[in-house]
Formats: sequence, C-alpha cells, structure tokens
Amino acid sequence: MGRSSDVVTEIQTAAAANPEALEVAVVKGRWLRIRSLQPELAENPAAVIYQITNGLSGLVDGSVTVSQLDAVTNDTPLMRDDFAEVRAGDSTLIPVLANDT
Repeated sequence: MGRSSDVVTEIQTAAAANPEALEVAVVKGRWLRIRSLQPELAENPAAVIYQITNGLSGLVDGSVTVSQLDAVTNDTPLMRDDFAEVRAGDSTLIPVLANDT
C-alpha cells in the first residue's frame, strides 16, 4: 500500500452542461480549460460537470460554475503632474495621488 502522497488525483471526463455555449478540455489530467463559444452566455451562470479519480476508488462527480461578468468600463486613472517647492536641505511630503482622477 502506497503512502497518500503517492496517490495522484486525475480528471477522467469533463463536459459542459450546454456544449453549444462552452468548450471544455482536460489538460494533463489536472486542469480544466473552459472557453466560451458565444460572446455572451445564454445561461449565466453555466455549469461544467467533471469526474475525478485517485486510481484507488471509483469516480467522483464534481461541478464548476462559470459566470460571465459585465464588461469592464475604462476606469484607468487620469494622472496629473505633481509639484512641490522645497528649500535646499529641506524635505517635503507630496500627496501624488491627491490630484489624480
């Protein structure tokens, strides 16, 4: 009997509940690659069903829930130049984010 660290869990099968919406692939027996086949998911969230085994016992079912979020708006900050006047040999603290939006 091997040690528990010798046991390798492996994904045996994986499929999207709606194969017209998602493409699912098992990568190296360890990861799921899930790709949308449509710009927007008709069913949001969508489900992916998979089966794993550790080689010692039977298959175990699992599921992944895939949600599509709304498009991100451009929220890049607008940076503005910062200025400060300091006498020679003195120091100051500049709040560099205070004038950015």
